[in-house]
Amino acid sequence: KQSEVNSETASLKTAISGLNTDKVELENQLKIAQGKTETDFSMESWTVLSTAKNKAQEVKDNGTATQEQINEAEKSLKTALADLSVDKTALG
Repeated sequence: KQSEVNSETASLKTAISGLNTDKVELENQLKIAQGKTETDFSMESWTVLSTAKNKAQEVKDNGTATQEQINEAEKSLKTALADLSVDKTALG
């Protein structure tokens, strides 16, 4: 019985922590990322951005995400955006 109580307590704590989160900056970074066009950037930097964007979207859509998870996803996405490099192959 105690294990059930512990499990339920953990579930409630997770749910409560999700109630007091701020996703505004994460949403802003996602909008910026969604405005980028794959063909404008190198494959390598686009892959990093795409991965960070997908993870950020998952965190944004997760109703029980903690503020720490939100902040980490935002930081990763912001870094990936800053590290985008222009694809210069077409300039040849």
